[in-house]
Amino acid sequence: MERTGVLPDTLADSNLIKAAKLRALIREDIIKPTSADPLIHHLNTLHVCTVQLCSTKGYPAKFRRILEQALLDVTVWKALQEARTLNWCKEVTKQFPLKV
Repeated sequence: MERTGVLPDTLADSNLIKAAKLRALIREDIIKPTSADPLIHHLNTLHVCTVQLCSTKGYPAKFRRILEQALLDVTVWKALQEARTLNWCKEVTKQFPLKV
């Protein structure tokens, strides 16, 4: 594993066994809607395992970029937003997919 940043790039780089177990748990727990527009997949019980970060507005921009690069999967986030399956409701807190 080549270290380019402060944290590993993916969960699999840090612990492959945990990454595989987490993927299996998510695959088993996801609820696929049969009729909705847009189709919004959600977790049945694993939603309690989500993470909410405190506001980073008071921190320097460099720190925020390092945190985002280490934690967030920006490619997936943009794809989900463009498909209007993530953050389509303006009344709730924005969600971001984490790197796995």
